[in-house]
Amino acid sequence: MRRYPSYKESGIEWIGAIPIKWKLSRLKYQTQITSSSIDKKFHEGCNEYPVIHYNDIIRNKKIGKKEIVDVGYCSEIHCEAFRVLKGDLIVTKDSMDIRNIGDSSIIIDDLEMCVFGYHLTKFSAKSSILYPEYLFYHFNNPSIKEFFLINSNGTTIIGVSKSTFGNTPVYLPSLPEQEQIAAFLNHKTKLIDNLIAKTERKIELLNELRTATINQAVTKGLDPDVEMKDSGVEWIGEIPKGWDVSDLKYIAFMQLSTIDRHVLEEEIPVSICHYPDAYS
Repeated sequence: MRRYPSYKESGIEWIGAIPIKWKLSRLKYQTQITSSSIDKKFHEGCNEYPVIHYNDIIRNKKIGKKEIVDVGYCSEIHCEAFRVLKGDLIVTKDSMDIRNIGDSSIIIDDLEMCVFGYHLTKFSAKSSILYPEYLFYHFNNPSIKEFFLINSNGTTIIGVSKSTFGNTPVYLPSLPEQEQIAAFLNHKTKLIDNLIAKTERKIELLNELRTATINQAVTKGLDPDVEMKDSGVEWIGEIPKGWDVSDLKYIAFMQLSTIDRHVLEEEIPVSICHYPDAYS
């Protein structure tokens, strides 16, 4: 990616300089911000509707007709107030896991009578100078996520207020440039996602190979030409003729520990050694 000819100071320290032709605004000026109160429980006088819930946002970056969303219950008035439309951005506003604060999904299709649930906030572009898909990638900017975390509050459940969302900076190239940026990122992220999928598949195959290698060595030995015999254990199968089969209790001393980390009165202090790869 080439640098722009000239830059200007954004006036916000953590953003720094931006291309000179870009504008700096706040989300409250560019989007309609709506938080939902819809849950999965049945309430008197409510009807069942497809509802995009918190987990749908965690699992999917883009939500369209192919994605299966859960159901919930709300009144016709709430259905109209919390309905999602193509181009809307749905963002997690609070969570017990701070890493999921500010996660976002964009609605890519017209979804019939679909609404969004609690713990989520909807951003609908109300400005003709904001391209929704560009806003989606704006939310995925690590600096913006950090802004949400710094300005969040709560203990058990950490949340971002509507005021914080509204005052979140958004930098605005021209509309054609926003579309170009979104198209570029769509292409690049698709290539990266495909590479990740291929790499994960290779890791799976290597793990399977490691397991098979260990199993072969400890149940069949290292000599591929050795004479075999039935082990008498169905799930083990054949073993080398010179090998014996025994229950573990006859060849190993086993002892279960009752020591934990809690220090109680009249108990003897002990030193517990933790190996680097042990669970703590």
